[in-house]
Amino acid sequence: MMHVFGTLATLTCLIQFLSVFFVFKKVESTGNTRYRIFQVQFLSTWGYFFSLLYREGVPGTPIVAGVSSMIILACMALFFHCSSLIRKNKLSIVFSEDSPQFHISKGPYSCVRHPFYTSYIFTYVAVAMVMQSWILTAMACSMFVTYYLAARYEESKFLNSNLKDSYRAYMDKTGMFFPKWALNRDASEPYSKVS
Repeated sequence: MMHVFGTLATLTCLIQFLSVFFVFKKVESTGNTRYRIFQVQFLSTWGYFFSLLYREGVPGTPIVAGVSSMIILACMALFFHCSSLIRKNKLSIVFSEDSPQFHISKGPYSCVRHPFYTSYIFTYVAVAMVMQSWILTAMACSMFVTYYLAARYEESKFLNSNLKDSYRAYMDKTGMFFPKWALNRDASEPYSKVS
């Protein structure tokens, strides 16, 4: 089970890294300071994880490694499902400065406004659980804060765009990273576009 965890974590890191090139829309503003800080955080967190993995192996118990592996598999499934939804209408990369032209409200987006970030956050939680490192846990917490700030930034872009009314209604129905369980959902309009 320990090898399975190491393999899944490595694969997840690779997928997250490659998503910058293949999943999200490339925008000229990715040279901004916030994006550069995010890149350093991402690379240092995963770099520290791999240095621990190489030096110490997987210190957690097989049960914790198994649970973490299942969490990582669920995160990968969420990531790939979201990727399939944005294949034709790609989302901008984190901290981009472009103006939103649409928002998605189908699939995982019908429950959560930022399901990509949810998958990343839970991956970091799973890795920190197994590796039992305070430094890695702190790095995972800092990544959560970064994704929270990115989500708030993206939401402010929506609320200052032509999509503000539909996005505000969407925010009332969905949670940022975790679902708001409401009984009356209307997912009949999977995409809302700028008129």
